[in-house]
Amino acid sequence: MKNIHECDLNLLVVLSELLRTPSVRTVASRLGRTPSAISHALARLRRLLDDPLFVRVGTRLEPTARAQALRPRLQQALGDLSEVLASRPEFEPTTAERRFVVACADYHELVLWPHLAEALRERAPGLDLTSINAGDGVEQAVTDGPADLGIAVDPRDRPGLRQRALFTERFVVVMRREHPLAGRRLTAKRFAQADHALIAPRGTPGSRVDRELGDRGLSRRICLQTAHFVTAPVIVARTDLLLTIPERVARVFAPQLDLVIARPPVPIPEFTVVMLWAEPNDRDPAHAWLRAQIVEAARSNRTSPG
Repeated sequence: MKNIHECDLNLLVVLSELLRTPSVRTVASRLGRTPSAISHALARLRRLLDDPLFVRVGTRLEPTARAQALRPRLQQALGDLSEVLASRPEFEPTTAERRFVVACADYHELVLWPHLAEALRERAPGLDLTSINAGDGVEQAVTDGPADLGIAVDPRDRPGLRQRALFTERFVVVMRREHPLAGRRLTAKRFAQADHALIAPRGTPGSRVDRELGDRGLSRRICLQTAHFVTAPVIVARTDLLLTIPERVARVFAPQLDLVIARPPVPIPEFTVVMLWAEPNDRDPAHAWLRAQIVEAARSNRTSPG
């Protein structure tokens, strides 16, 4: 045999077993195959190695000198191969060095990254994290690169991707403490008559709030529209604009900017935030470790009930 590509590696298993017990029937029983299949494999081995390998002496098969010489090297090679197939790559977070890219919006960074960054500094100081805003292309960024992970909304069938729900989010209304509506019951009519800021990450007008108001024969004025969750609360803190925003974001900014949080006067459907990753990364131990840290960050940022 000149090249390993010419050999079915299963033949080497047969040869190893025959060297242990030179009996076609015994090896066939041990490997769960028929005696004829073992005899056929032995014939192929003889052709490949250009050696009889075993010769009959009376009623016994005796290995040739070539077969005897192969025994220790073959056992070592098969043992090494078994270890390769059985082993899994280890991951030690305290010494690992790696960079992960996550496709997400600034909203996800606000509610997840502070806890995650703290966990990485304490548990895996050699791991680096890079966020990219892929807009509507989160799934493609994870499937085709450059993202290792993605954070998106709403669980649904995404071929080729794994996903894990992180949390369910609801909306609240925030306003500055000196706002005329602060401390008053926020009715749908009062809400519609006020001036509003709108966060529209995709830059398109309208929202779930406007649809709910429309169903009640009401409409509101959007005085300011921004694509960023970070910008809007700062603006609201200095104006008499109302802002409807995910509750976890409101909980970040309310104590810092002295904002009042109120329940929306119209029902707004909740949404679920999910983590996405490509199927080939499912068993990567470093990848799995990072996913666990993101799940922990989501749990640490639960909102208050009610």
